[in-house]
Amino acid sequence: MQLLIDSVDCGPRLCGAVLEYQFCLRDGRHVLFLTADCPYEETLHIHLLSSTFERLDGLELGAMYCSGRLRDVRVLEGGDVTPDVIEFDFIHSARCRIRVLHRPQLVLFPRWTCGVRRSGPWFRQYLEFETAS
Repeated sequence: MQLLIDSVDCGPRLCGAVLEYQFCLRDGRHVLFLTADCPYEETLHIHLLSSTFERLDGLELGAMYCSGRLRDVRVLEGGDVTPDVIEFDFIHSARCRIRVLHRPQLVLFPRWTCGVRRSGPWFRQYLEFETAS
């Protein structure tokens, strides 16, 4: 997907075909939720962009032969120090939660979750994924 502002290309090409949700955080960064528009093997692409539309981090949720539907998306705003949190339902049996960190976190031993892949550098993460209990 190509990002345009007033018909001018303003950022990197992103994986995904349909822009489902876009959130502008208090610090000017943007979180985009894009789907692949394939009902039998739906994939959710989550991108974090800087205020100048540079790609900072990304996650990809989905698996072969798994159908998913993005629904019940809610933003829980953090404070000046705490991260912003976005909760949603997709293919997991539990509710999914993304934490958007203010600064990148250095991760030497990443946690792996079935059906979730990083599309950004694995050692420098702005986005934390977890399933809510």
